[in-house]
Amino acid sequence: MTTATPRSGHRPTSTVHVRIAVEAALKLARDAALDGCVEKLRGALAELDTVAGGRDGA
Repeated sequence: MTTATPRSGHRPTSTVHVRIAVEAALKLARDAALDGCVEKLRGALAELDTVAGGRDGA
């Protein structure tokens, strides 16, 4: 297990802990990116409705 030099009062960080943190950050980033895609698709659908004559919001 690789560890970083601990600061006083801090436990050393193992590569396993770093890996878990990075995987969690990647999942959050992926979820945020998907949320952005969903919003873009909703905007595109709203624009299509407007172009197709659905201006009344129905």
